[in-house]
Amino acid sequence: MKKLIVFFLALFCVLGTVGCSEKVTHDPAPQTEQNHITANPEDNDPLADAPVNGDDALKAELFEKYGTPFCLRRGEGMGMWMFTLTETTAKREYHHSIEGSFHQEALSWKIENGELIITGEWNESFSLDMAAGEASSKTDGAVYRIIQNPQ
Repeated sequence: MKKLIVFFLALFCVLGTVGCSEKVTHDPAPQTEQNHITANPEDNDPLADAPVNGDDALKAELFEKYGTPFCLRRGEGMGMWMFTLTETTAKREYHHSIEGSFHQEALSWKIENGELIITGEWNESFSLDMAAGEASSKTDGAVYRIIQNPQ
C-alpha cells in the first residue's frame, strides 16, 4: 500500500512539473522584423504629419496589442521571472517556491534600435519578436512571453 501511495505521489509531482513548465524552442535561423510605416497624405489623420520612427511604432504596437501595463514572463522549474512595464517604468519580480520572492521597482525602460532596454537596479535588453509574442534576453538568451497584465 505504501509503495502505491509513493508511486502516485511521484506521478503527481512529475505531471505537475511538466504541466507548469514552458517548452522553449530556439529557431536556428534568426528572424528579423522590419517596421514599415507609410502615411497616405489623403487620410485626414492628425498624427499623419507627426514624424514617426520605428522605435515609437514598436512601442505603440506593444501598447495596442497588450495594453498597459504589459508583462514579460518566464517560468522555469520552480521559478518565475516577470517584468511589468507601464508607460515609462518597469518592475522586476522573481518568485521561487523554495528560495522565496524579491522585487526590484526602481527600473525604467525604452525601445532603442528595435530592442527593449530595461535600466535601473537591473539592466537587461531584449530582442522582440512581435509575431511570436516573445522577448529574448540579450544577456542569457532566455525567452519571455509578452502578455497582458494578469492583474
